[in-house]
Amino acid sequence: MRGNYLFLVLMLSAALLPALGRPGPAGVAAGLADSSGCRLIGNWPFGPSYAVARDTARDLAFCGSGGGILLLDVSDSANPAVLSEAIHTPNAVEGIFYQTNRLYVSNGFNGLDLWDVSTPASPVHLGRALLPGYVCGVFARGYYVFAAVYDSGLCVVNDSDPQNLRIVGRYATPVPVWSVTVAGAYAFLSGGDSLLRVVDVSDPRNPVDGGSCVLPGVISDVTLQGQYAFVAVGDSGVWVVDISDPVVPHEVAHCVTPGSLNRLTVEGNFVYGTNYEGGLHVVSVADPLNPAEVGYWAAPSHCYGVVAGAGTACVAVEAAGMSVVSVADSANPHEVVRFRTPDCTSGLALDGDHAFLVGEATGLSILDVSNPAMPAHVGHCMLPGYAKSVDVSDGYAAVAAGDDGLRIIDVSDVHNPQEVAHCDLPGFAEALKIVGGAIGVADGYAGLRIIDVTDPLSPSEVGSCAIPGYATGGTGDSNYAYVAARDSGLRLVSVFDPTSPYEVGHCLVPGAACDVAVRDSFAYVAAFDSGFCVVNIADPALPHVVGHVGLPGQSEGVSLSGRYAFVTARYGGVRVVDILDPLIPSEVGHYDDPGSACHSVMVGNYAYVADWDAGLQIYEFYGGAAVEETTKGERGTLNVGATIVRGSLNLQPAICNLKSGIGLLDATGRKALDLHPGANDVRALTPGVYFVRGPGTEDGRPGVVRKVILTR
Repeated sequence: MRGNYLFLVLMLSAALLPALGRPGPAGVAAGLADSSGCRLIGNWPFGPSYAVARDTARDLAFCGSGGGILLLDVSDSANPAVLSEAIHTPNAVEGIFYQTNRLYVSNGFNGLDLWDVSTPASPVHLGRALLPGYVCGVFARGYYVFAAVYDSGLCVVNDSDPQNLRIVGRYATPVPVWSVTVAGAYAFLSGGDSLLRVVDVSDPRNPVDGGSCVLPGVISDVTLQGQYAFVAVGDSGVWVVDISDPVVPHEVAHCVTPGSLNRLTVEGNFVYGTNYEGGLHVVSVADPLNPAEVGYWAAPSHCYGVVAGAGTACVAVEAAGMSVVSVADSANPHEVVRFRTPDCTSGLALDGDHAFLVGEATGLSILDVSNPAMPAHVGHCMLPGYAKSVDVSDGYAAVAAGDDGLRIIDVSDVHNPQEVAHCDLPGFAEALKIVGGAIGVADGYAGLRIIDVTDPLSPSEVGSCAIPGYATGGTGDSNYAYVAARDSGLRLVSVFDPTSPYEVGHCLVPGAACDVAVRDSFAYVAAFDSGFCVVNIADPALPHVVGHVGLPGQSEGVSLSGRYAFVTARYGGVRVVDILDPLIPSEVGHYDDPGSACHSVMVGNYAYVADWDAGLQIYEFYGGAAVEETTKGERGTLNVGATIVRGSLNLQPAICNLKSGIGLLDATGRKALDLHPGANDVRALTPGVYFVRGPGTEDGRPGVVRKVILTR
């Protein structure tokens, strides 16, 4: 952080997404990850924790974390050890079920995954089943998997052939279904109303009505033991239902617990229930007709999944990871250890071979991205408050931390980052940018704050400028700051004298200005639900909109690379906009990320994306052709007109517009063969789908891609 000039401020923090349990995937588009012109290169997808499972025989725990699952050795409950981070999923993990070396994972709109965890350090993906809706919960027995599908009811999947998982039975419900558990010939469903549904699955291919029981509130979960079902009923606590005759289930007792119950499990004489407000209830059911709460543990955040055994309960705590709670003394449950997972990821910066991520409640994480296909976690620094945005320069990271102002972290040793200073601010620090010896901070309703960091160990505010509305993003140079101020549009501030910044012009844009990137005489604005705008800033006193394109979702971040703008959109993924002609911007590609794209940093054709629910996602933009994810989770295939080839691939530069440096890629994106104009012998290659890709052009446009199919 050396020098004397200010750059400005910027970027946007994401708003919270609705959580499951969290009833329902409102606002999320159905189907597999859809894409066009982009493919997934790699990710580090970890984030909030909603689900846990356990293998008590091997002292293993499985902790859902964003779009991944951590396999943990909990033989020493006070010191859980990570055995593997290899399980990555295409959606935030909603539910996990373990059965004899197999792990079943519910992936929201991306269906149901099956993993072999017989060797915990090296889990193997066995298969995926795409189901007709948003998969919330899962239960397995024998060769059948029972999936709670939010908007479709119960689906029964046969997994005798894991590579060919198939739906064999369905049971439709009139309301959403959140969870399923099975005993004997019956499945018990909880969902969006007060009816406990019992489904006869004696013939899994033909599930039919079994019975039902009306309870006094919305049912969020059910767990079974012997002749009783223990049911979580909203704010009414745990209800005991006699299911000795599943066709005529009836309520026999209940225990009121404070708060909104979320998930339940039963172990021995106790039911353990999590509540949304943040806690674990211990309810004695030694006498099921007289259940009584005997203990409670208060958690630091919303609680979701829970499993119990061997005197402990493992609890999924959304913003804090997995808590191991001792329940040996039922009257005094207490946390033994907290295995932290990242919370929601809100900001991202790149510096050399490292990515710096900040999360809502878990501080700063540092990843080695020298191999974009395999990002690796190398360092972490816990911070107070809610980290919203980050920038890095000269061995220091600056973090905008909401009510906790500006934090300075020494990252010269990426394996051991340390906070070294902070600066209190009057507003809510949303975003920031380092330039030279100054940092500009978007401080919410407190406008733009300018911090002198010539000495990073002693940051001090030297100037400020009131901004109409809420300062949430922007960019700038040593002369002007371009501030995104939501409904107050784009504000242009003179920062030539950092001690006396003042506004020189403004421009209202369609929608709310959330972020801005600048090149030459144009500012490119992420305009929330109005998409993407181009503003002419040649005259800073008279900025005006000259171009616009509507985009799906809510555009919140923007970055530039070559002739393209990359827009991150909540509920809309990553959108690629061609800005070769700034007056006529047009969308040319997209990738629907697993959670909610918050911010991106571009390096060439690679987009490094901070995903609210799923950590870091890295995509490559190919250009024009459409890419679709396959049902087995392989890298995408290009959906363009294919050339069918037998033995020899004849490359015609005049047709393909490719002249040198041409490669034939397999379906994973690896180069299979260097090509040259004319005939290319491809008889030694395995038949299948391949892609011909040429070099990128000087103006930043990716190489042209063509699909070919090799046959015998």
